[in-house]
Amino acid sequence: MASSLRHFQDPHSIGTIGHNDAAAINRLPTELLVDIFDHVYSSLIPYQHYLDFFDDGPKPQVYWIWVTSTCRYWRDLICGTPKLWCDIHVYRRPDWLKLCLPRAATQPSAGLVKLHFHCPDFPLFELNILFHRQYATSLQSITFGAHPVWTTFFRKLLSTTLPNLTTLDAYPHLTSFSAFLDINTTPDLALSADNAPRLDVLRLSLLGPPTSVDLFSRLRILELSEASWRIPFNTLLDILAACSSLERLRLDRVLADVTDIPRPGEGLRRPVITLPRLHTLVVTSPHTFRTYTQVLSHLGLPAVTVLRIASISEGVVENGLSLLPETFSALLPPSSASRIRSLATIDTVEYIAYRDIYSLFGRTRFSSRNILQLSFDRSEANEHIPRDEPGWQGATKTGLRDLVRLVPANNLSNIQLHVDFTALDRGDLEVAIRTFPRLASLSLTGTGDVGRVWKILTPTDEEAEMLCPGLAAVTISDGVDGDGFYASEEFFDVLLRSLEARLARGARLRLLQLCLHHWTEDEYDTLQGKYLARLKKLVVGRVEYEHVESSDEDSGDGESNERMGESDDEDDEEDEDEVDEDD
Repeated sequence: MASSLRHFQDPHSIGTIGHNDAAAINRLPTELLVDIFDHVYSSLIPYQHYLDFFDDGPKPQVYWIWVTSTCRYWRDLICGTPKLWCDIHVYRRPDWLKLCLPRAATQPSAGLVKLHFHCPDFPLFELNILFHRQYATSLQSITFGAHPVWTTFFRKLLSTTLPNLTTLDAYPHLTSFSAFLDINTTPDLALSADNAPRLDVLRLSLLGPPTSVDLFSRLRILELSEASWRIPFNTLLDILAACSSLERLRLDRVLADVTDIPRPGEGLRRPVITLPRLHTLVVTSPHTFRTYTQVLSHLGLPAVTVLRIASISEGVVENGLSLLPETFSALLPPSSASRIRSLATIDTVEYIAYRDIYSLFGRTRFSSRNILQLSFDRSEANEHIPRDEPGWQGATKTGLRDLVRLVPANNLSNIQLHVDFTALDRGDLEVAIRTFPRLASLSLTGTGDVGRVWKILTPTDEEAEMLCPGLAAVTISDGVDGDGFYASEEFFDVLLRSLEARLARGARLRLLQLCLHHWTEDEYDTLQGKYLARLKKLVVGRVEYEHVESSDEDSGDGESNERMGESDDEDDEEDEDEVDEDD
């Protein structure tokens, strides 16, 4: 029996099931066999939010036909079980829809119908069958590509009553982008709460967002993208106030045309709107920052565990961003930590002001998922900072200052900086490091003079304050495209003085990782011979010293990277496990 059931693990082998295998499987109880068939069909269709984007790959109904053709018993059982036909994926063949829909809708108690349309070439007149009352009342979910032809049909369908529709998902099909070159002209579906009273999941891309406030009262998931929401700010607040059941909200490039936005300092238009169940909030938009701040200023988000705010900075060039009095702070309301409780759980921060990336991430070290993600994305403008300008210049300082403002200090133990350190002076770095007294792990990547960080960490005398006494791990790593930190005797002398001074005060590293550029391998050998043994004496755990050979072009031979200096301490692994670091 076990060997017979293995055929179900690979759809390609279903057609090879022999008479003996089928007979053995047929001895199973009917209910169990139906569940197996249900599992098989589900496994043929892995979940994809944007379904079959390029309309390629084997079609699941082909495999399903193989299953039904194995033997008469299987065919009769499958064809006579409505729940096995409720998840209908339609490509170009209208006959498949005509076959599945009647089988699925014969017994509404067996389950409601989920329709997935993959191909805009499907003959739409064949969909008129959906207007039949029996089928309209059985529809639970509709997924289709946002294309003008499809939109016209579904606008008509959704103007009728679909009493059991809970999910509507319009995804951007490959052909959609050429059809909707201007998001200001995107059509809407004229959705209303009267026609879809049970709708709780709404995902629309390249379609005009709905404006009926009543529609939003039952929604659990709302995702709108690539469209123009032409509503006044007060109407937007009315909609958000109606979303008391909302758990996930994504607004991607839909807020640019909201009108009558309050001016800075104007105050709240109404009391704070609390969304008690919202756990994920994602907002991206070009142009102004004012919309972000004003929307979030009116929201209470006690349950949010994922917050992503991104500005598609098409109109913000590097110098313009550098002149802003605040960057990341502009994306959040004042006193954001009191409004968004999950910020207090952040213990790991990653700040990147490098090349085309200007972002701030916050998470816990036990999870790869970011609680907080704030970013300015210039990729849409096809701008790339030249190699000789690896930072965001003045904005690097502003971003570091905003990091200190936004992230509660009590819990933070890991900081990762990926910046041009020449853009930061000693005062900038000292304020950031001093703000987080529980810092245990520090990761530095980028370019410039990284030695100034060690100078800040060095107590000047026995009476002087020692910053970050619990610091246990420091990583200095290579940059990208030849950028990085260069080794020198001056750097190692500063490093040794810092480690010696901290050791004298009882603070000792457990992990030191160095990945530095050298002009030649001889230079690396010289520095390694002069300093490695001394470093190992000052670090209780592991010391890693990697050599990156500087050259105009990458050699590609894999020999320019070497790891030296593993500690002789047998307890290295145990010590490493105790270090609070984010790998």
